[in-house]
Amino acid sequence: MYRTSFDLATGEQTHIPLTEVEIAALQNASQSTPFARMIDARRLRLALHQLDLLEIVESAIATLSKSAQIDWEYATEIKEDYPLVISLSTELGLNVSEIFDIAIAIK
Repeated sequence: MYRTSFDLATGEQTHIPLTEVEIAALQNASQSTPFARMIDARRLRLALHQLDLLEIVESAIATLSKSAQIDWEYATEIKEDYPLVISLSTELGLNVSEIFDIAIAIK
């Protein structure tokens, strides 16, 4: 495995072999950190609406702190591992992965 270094002044590209420690760190990171999907807020709300969950989620958000309400109202993109999403899904017993699957399918 190599990492690539670019010299912006000369345009020269150099391939540098990774050390054993770097390789182990990359392997551990790829195994322990799953990719969190991100969708736009419109798609998430449409998916929740399609599942008849939008009103339930909005009612739950209305009981949260003002900063959480602002996050919900003004966020343009929402990640699967976002703390508000995890908290609400746990509290309401929702499957975030299924909701994101539906939201991603919405055009």
